[in-house]
Amino acid sequence: MRDSYEALGDLNEPQNGMYPSSVLDGCIPKMAREAVPQLENAVDVEIETLMLWRSRKTVFQMFCDRGYMVTSEELEETLEEFKVRFGMKPPRNMLNEKFSHIMERDLHCLVLFPLNPKVGVSDMKAAVVEMKDNNCRHVVFIVNQGLTPSAKKFIGDLPVDITMEVFTEGELLVNVTEHELVPQHEVLEDWRKEELYKRYTVRDGNLPKMSKNDPIARYYGMKIGQVVKVTRDSKAAGRYTHYRLVC
Repeated sequence: MRDSYEALGDLNEPQNGMYPSSVLDGCIPKMAREAVPQLENAVDVEIETLMLWRSRKTVFQMFCDRGYMVTSEELEETLEEFKVRFGMKPPRNMLNEKFSHIMERDLHCLVLFPLNPKVGVSDMKAAVVEMKDNNCRHVVFIVNQGLTPSAKKFIGDLPVDITMEVFTEGELLVNVTEHELVPQHEVLEDWRKEELYKRYTVRDGNLPKMSKNDPIARYYGMKIGQVVKVTRDSKAAGRYTHYRLVC
């Protein structure tokens, strides 16, 4: 028996705390070694599918909160329902959506999941064509990694009547408005902003500022010059409201 252990490199006495690789190779079945990459790939596919489902779910919640038409089925879609409909790790462009505003039926927005991990100018130009085909001036990109420098410049050079927003999947894995520490935000219509200014005799310069790049501002698609009503619950002070100007 001792001779057989010596032939394997002596399993009872590892060298420097480790068994020789030849011993391990002999002990690990070939099929098990081959299964490791397959298992890793399966985990990657599951994770990517989960991320796509989660980010898409937040998109529906976001557009519902922006006043667009979203069905209860879309808001409540489970991961299993997503897999049945789209399969595992579906092509990203299968998830593209078009939303119509509840109050302004002619107001539409495209949500695009580009195939390229990093979106470039060619993707932007293709989106502009798709916007024209769908009679809309607003598009939201859900990207895997981000934008190329030239794509960022392309967005900066767009006409003022075209709006392009960009979110990464990672930013949409969680709905920021659902965090317990985030108060309720409501964007005021122009007429409500005017009434507020008249009632309290204030101007833009008198209000606290909120960056247009704030996660909450981006979630609601806030624009520079808009006023946001922030309502917060407090055990000490009760329910109180203040206003912020997007800048």
